[in-house]
Amino acid sequence: NMTQSVSFNNHRLILLTAVITRLLLLGVLFMPLIVSTSTFFPFVVGKAVYSRIMIELAFILWLPIIVSSKAFRLPKNLILTAMAIYILVSIISAIFGVSFNASFWSTYERMQGLLDLIHWFVFSLMLISLFRTFDHWKLLLSVNLTVSILVCLLGIAQYAGLDSFVSLFPINPSNGRVESTLGNATYVGAFSVANVFIATALICSSLGPNLTKEDRHLDSTNIRRRARRRRARNQSQSIRLNNLTLWRGLWGFALVVNIIALVLSGTRGAIIGLLIALLFASLVYLIKGQIELIRKASLSFLFAFAIALTAFLGFRDSDIVQTIGNVHPMANRFVNLDLKDPSVVSRWHTWDAGFRASLDKPILGWGPENFIIAWGRYFDASETVKERFDQAHNKIIEELTTRGIIGLGTYLAIWVLATMTVIKSIRNKTAAEQGFILLIASALCAYFAQNLFLFDTLSTYSQFIVLISLLVCINGESWGQPDNQSAENVSINGKVSLLSQRIKVDRLLVTSLFLVLSTGAMLFSIYWFNLKPYSAAQYTVQLGIPNQTWDLKREAFENAVKSAPGLANYPRLLMVQNITSEWLNFSLQERQEAYELVEKESAKAIKQESENWRIFYILARFYQMSATDDQNRLDKADEFVTKTEELAPGTMEAKIARELSVKLNEAFGR
Repeated sequence: NMTQSVSFNNHRLILLTAVITRLLLLGVLFMPLIVSTSTFFPFVVGKAVYSRIMIELAFILWLPIIVSSKAFRLPKNLILTAMAIYILVSIISAIFGVSFNASFWSTYERMQGLLDLIHWFVFSLMLISLFRTFDHWKLLLSVNLTVSILVCLLGIAQYAGLDSFVSLFPINPSNGRVESTLGNATYVGAFSVANVFIATALICSSLGPNLTKEDRHLDSTNIRRRARRRRARNQSQSIRLNNLTLWRGLWGFALVVNIIALVLSGTRGAIIGLLIALLFASLVYLIKGQIELIRKASLSFLFAFAIALTAFLGFRDSDIVQTIGNVHPMANRFVNLDLKDPSVVSRWHTWDAGFRASLDKPILGWGPENFIIAWGRYFDASETVKERFDQAHNKIIEELTTRGIIGLGTYLAIWVLATMTVIKSIRNKTAAEQGFILLIASALCAYFAQNLFLFDTLSTYSQFIVLISLLVCINGESWGQPDNQSAENVSINGKVSLLSQRIKVDRLLVTSLFLVLSTGAMLFSIYWFNLKPYSAAQYTVQLGIPNQTWDLKREAFENAVKSAPGLANYPRLLMVQNITSEWLNFSLQERQEAYELVEKESAKAIKQESENWRIFYILARFYQMSATDDQNRLDKADEFVTKTEELAPGTMEAKIARELSVKLNEAFGR
């Protein structure tokens, strides 16, 4: 009896720990609301650091849970296997790429290197382990929608020009498009389109029988029979049914505000993703759907879309279409979209450069987060494209360029397996279940489609991880179980596994060991991989403060580089640019100190990223400017100009550097 009592208490502790870990994972979903006003790139750095720390805190508790309880261990799943292989390929690609440092750390502007990728993979593992039932996922998706409501409402207020309200939050004033706490209208559109389908999926799931096995037989006879045995459970069931209206109200409101934010964002890529996802949902339901009325509506939508698209393309220059375009900037952006649009031209040349770069390193690519190096090598349209692309704005090209054929293959394998899971899941389901799964698949479809024109961000990638993790769980054994029955299973499993005292002691020791190891590792990670870079980002932002003395700027720079050496090239480039622009205002002593600083830091910058053409261009400009003190510095400037031309021959920077070099050499009679 004492042994059973100890076992019972241990499993109660496991359940409590699981609940706390779930709360931490739900906390990760609030990441889109985080804005770190004191750091460089406030809409990026704070989000990355917050999400990583929350994931690491959850991991401390999760590892002992899966060691001590089989009920929470990961299922065998091909999607999970493909994701793990994708991570492995990314690491190998980074090792053999042009800059492992950039692949691992990324930059302050993106914060999406291997470090971040591994965190999101672990986040997915924990979601799959701890959120196994439909009730679990209904809660998680509802929290996700609540966050999207807050993001959208802030964006709508921003768009409406409610500056007195907006000023209470760390977001920018209105500029004609919705940016909210994501800092970019494009990101808002990509974030909202996923939540449009998530909200619709939850509404659909509530219109038929509930997705738990217990809820599928809620006739009066069953209720009376269960009342005699499980009165408390029936009372809980009644509460859930009474609250269904509140749930629908939340989901419906989320649907409306996300649609409004999507439209006001003016993001064409997200709208195209929405339309492609609707076509996908209509086509699949037409083939597999159970409700005849919806099948007919799907067929009607497909015909209506084909007619509307044909009419738009045929009469886009007509007065009617142009009038429609003048109704709203979003409509105008579509009406005036053509192959000569600057965004289309820039993307086409970027894709072309990325594809040609992939032919140079076809197997494993240039390494994650090294696209700008590959782009610079093969870009040759500086006369028409003025932007600089560190992202391909096309996920397929991005993967092919940075991870090669193997990386692209493993990435596409995830999507193929996800598609197979959807096809398998919608068979032999009720209409509500079928609609829920199809709409979740449509959210993923919208994400994939819009990423053919855009790129991943922290907020949008989090939506992908949530949705792909949900797909893994849909066919699991626990999916249809009520939450309380799932909890009982953990306790029962513990009682059945009554092994010898020696084995129990060993298991306790192993669990304790994993707890100690995970705590130590995560605390180390929180400090060195999160808090230190966050501090460095705070120092980096000080480099851009106008009218700051040289001593203060140098101190901020040294602290930024020391706090996060892996991210140091960004403050290095900023510092050199600042020195170049302020050179003529420096005293002779400050010039000497600045020159010595650049000499020392330039070697470190080149060592970290030996093929980053932007480093050589910025250094070339510095030595050209500092040649006003010593014309012999033009020799070093010319070396960097030549290196810039070698690494990025078709860029405007290479041409500017060479033209200025010629003029300076002529001016000095060289």
